[in-house]
Amino acid sequence: MDGALWSSVIDLLGGAEQAASAAWHATPLDYAAYSDLALTVPGWQNFSGEMRDEAESHLQRRLAELRDRGAEKPVSRPRIRTLSDSEYSPLQLQRLGRWFAVEEANTIGLAPADDAELERVRKATMRALDYMEEADPELFGETLAVIDEIIVVRQDGTERFMFSGGSSFAVWGAILANEALLPDWSEIYNTLAHEEGHLLLFAIARDEPLVLNPNDAAFASPVRDDPRPMDGIYHTAFVVAREARALARLLAWHDETGAFSPADEALVAEKLEASVIAFWQSVEALDKDAVLSDLGRSILDECRDYMARNFELVTQ
Repeated sequence: MDGALWSSVIDLLGGAEQAASAAWHATPLDYAAYSDLALTVPGWQNFSGEMRDEAESHLQRRLAELRDRGAEKPVSRPRIRTLSDSEYSPLQLQRLGRWFAVEEANTIGLAPADDAELERVRKATMRALDYMEEADPELFGETLAVIDEIIVVRQDGTERFMFSGGSSFAVWGAILANEALLPDWSEIYNTLAHEEGHLLLFAIARDEPLVLNPNDAAFASPVRDDPRPMDGIYHTAFVVAREARALARLLAWHDETGAFSPADEALVAEKLEASVIAFWQSVEALDKDAVLSDLGRSILDECRDYMARNFELVTQ
C-alpha cells in the first residue's frame, strides 16, 4: 500500500520522472492528505482551497523527507492517541473527521477521549496485544504491519448509531476505538482483529472491486439496522471470519496455558459464537443479492471453506 501511495502522489503532483521506493513508509495522515486531493469528499460542503493547499504542502514535505533519508515502517506496536489539538493540527482534525465519517446521513459524532479514558483503553490494548503476541504470532505480526495508529474517541451525542471500532480506506493504517463500547481487553482484541481485517481487505482490493453491484444500491444487512451497500456486507463477511479465526486461536492458547479467568474465557467464547453466526448470515445475504468479481468470489470461497472446516453452525 505504501509504495502504491507514493507512486500515486508523485504522479498527482507532477513528478512522474521520479520513482517512489516501495520501502517508504506512509502514515495515516499521508493517506488522508492524498485522499483530499484525489478522492471526492462525500457530503463535505466546506472543503476550502486552504485545506487542499495544506494537503498538497503536506505531501510535498513528506516526499522531500523520504527522498532525503527514507523511512521504512517501524516494527512497533501501534501508537495510541486521541482526536485532540495536542495530537493534530486543526486542519488535520477536520481531515480525519471527514474521512472517518463519510456517510453524511450516518454521523458518528466523534469527540476526543479524556485522559482517563485514553489511559484505560491504552492499558487494555496493551494487554490484548500481549495475548495476541503469545496466542497468534501471525496475526500479531500482521497487526503491527497494518495498524499504525489507534485513535481512541468518544461520541458526543449527535451520532446516528454507536460503533466500537472504525476504519477508512482514505486513512489507511489508522483505526478508531470508541472507549464507551470497549470495556475490557477481550472487546479490544476482537476490535483489533475486525478493523485490521477491514484495512487488509482495502489493501487486497485496492486495484479492483470485490462486488459489482451499484454503489448506490442498498440491501438488508445482518449486522446493521440500516440498509447497506453490498460492498459493506462483503466486508462484514470477511472481517467476522477473521474475528472467528483470531478468537478460536486465542481460546486454543488458553486451553494450553490456562491464561484466562472463567469469566474471560466465557466472553471470548461468546464473541466467537457471534462471529460465526454473523459470517453465515452475511454469506446468505451475499448469495442472495451480490454480483461478485472474480477477486471477490475467490476471497469469499476461501473464507467459506475455512469457516465450514473449522466451525459447526447449529440451527434450530
